[in-house]
Amino acid sequence: MSGNRLGSTAGDHDLDFITPLVNCTKLKILVLDDNCLKASLVSSSIANLSTQINWISLGINEIHGTIPSGIENLVNLTFLSLESNQLTASPTLIDVILSNNNLTGSIPKELMDISSGVLVFNLSGNALTGSLPLELGNLINVAELDVSHNRLSGSLPNSLGKCVVMEDLRLDGNFFEGEIPESLQSLRGLEYIDLPHNKFSGRIPEYLGELPFLTYLNLSFNQLEGEVLTVGAFGNETIVSVQGNYGLCGVFKSRKNINVSSPELYNNQFWRVSYLDLHKATGGFSESNIIGTGSYGCVYEGVLLEQDRIAIAVKVLNLQQKGASKSFMSECKALRRIRHRNLIKTLSACSSLDFKGNDFKALV
Repeated sequence: MSGNRLGSTAGDHDLDFITPLVNCTKLKILVLDDNCLKASLVSSSIANLSTQINWISLGINEIHGTIPSGIENLVNLTFLSLESNQLTASPTLIDVILSNNNLTGSIPKELMDISSGVLVFNLSGNALTGSLPLELGNLINVAELDVSHNRLSGSLPNSLGKCVVMEDLRLDGNFFEGEIPESLQSLRGLEYIDLPHNKFSGRIPEYLGELPFLTYLNLSFNQLEGEVLTVGAFGNETIVSVQGNYGLCGVFKSRKNINVSSPELYNNQFWRVSYLDLHKATGGFSESNIIGTGSYGCVYEGVLLEQDRIAIAVKVLNLQQKGASKSFMSECKALRRIRHRNLIKTLSACSSLDFKGNDFKALV
C-alpha cells in the first residue's frame, strides 16, 4: 500500500487501523511507506502486532512521537524502516537486538537518530555492509554495542567516543581498517573490548592499557605493528590477546589465549556484573525498590536477569559522601574473608560508570 496518499487532514487517528491487525496472527509484512500518515507512533498498536511479522516499512510519512516500548518483542522482525518522518528520541531505555538474522545493506542512519534511549544495540551475525555511521554517537546511553560477524568495513568513526557509558564493544569478524581511534579513550567504563579478525593497523594505543575497568581485550588477527605494551592491562596475559598480528614485536605476542571459560565468574568465586546488569535488576534503581538506607548509600532489592532471575540486594555507595570510597574497599576486603551463616553471601562487587559518566560502586 505504498506510494498512495493514505492519511487524513487532522491525522490523529491515521494509525488506528493497526489495532485490528493485532488479531492477524500470521501477518508477516506491513508496507505503508510514502503516504501522508500523520499520527503518533507511540500511541499506535504497532508493538502488539504478531510476533511472526518480519517486515515493517513506514518511511516517508509524517508520523511523529517516539518508538513505543515493546517493539523489541517482535522477535522475528528483520526490517524496520521509519526514515523521513518526524520521530523523536525515546524517553525510555530499551534493548535493540536483531542478531542472527539475514539483515543486509548498510546500518540505517535513521535508527541512530531515534535511539538515544538504547541500552543494548546488537546487530551481530548478519550480512550488513558499509561502514559504521557517524550517527552512532547519538547512542549516548548504549552500554553494549555488538556488530560482530558482519561484513562491515572502513575506519571506526570518532563519534564512537561520545558513547561515554559503554561497557561492552564487540566488532569481531568484519573488515574494519585503519588505526584504533584515540576517541575511544573517553570510554572510561569499557570492560570488554573484542576487535579480532579485522584489518586494524598501526600501533596499539597506550590508553587501552590504562582503562580502569578493563577485564577483556582481544586484538588478535589484525595488522597491528610496533612494540607490544607492557603496562596496565597488558601486564596480565589472562585478559589480553594480540596473536596473529605479525608486525608486532615483544614477548607478549606469543600469548595466545584469554581466560574466558567462565565469563560470569570473577576469580572463580564472584559473579561479574556490570552497571547495566544492576540497572536492569533494580528497575533503574527505582525508589520503590529501596529496602534500606545508611550513611554511605542505599540498598535496593532486585532480580538479576542474567543469572537465572536470582533475587539480590544491591548496596549502592553515595560517592559524594566523604569516606564512601574507602568504606567500599574496606567492606570488599572484609567480606572476601568472612563466611557466616547469619551473613548474606556476597555475590559480587561493581566498580564502573553510570549512564551519566559518573563513578559508580556497589556491592551485590
